[in-house]
Amino acid sequence: AASEFISFYNGLAPLQSYPGTEVIEFYEHIASKFLYIETELNTFVSRHGAIVPEDSLSLIYESIRLAGAGKFETIDGGGNSVDITSSALEKAGKIVKSMDRIEENLKERVYGQITT
Repeated sequence: AASEFISFYNGLAPLQSYPGTEVIEFYEHIASKFLYIETELNTFVSRHGAIVPEDSLSLIYESIRLAGAGKFETIDGGGNSVDITSSALEKAGKIVKSMDRIEENLKERVYGQITT
């Protein structure tokens, strides 16, 4: 479960690793992927929900809710352009913070299993 989540998040967030990427650009990228995030997190929960720690599961459900609401706050501007509301950017920021915490929680759980 941890590997699948980390792979999903890292695949979603390639901009995070580029030097000079502004936080706002990263949040815009996340906001443009709300439908994908909602779908993939629902799939993740259906596959791994029984073994994901409750605190992480709560964060995942909150991220699903935010992405589900946020997908209606982005407007396809045609071509490669997407117009994103400030509310959508706020939701994207919350999702990123939650995903960071989920990744940290899942890694800690794996490391804890390795050392015991």
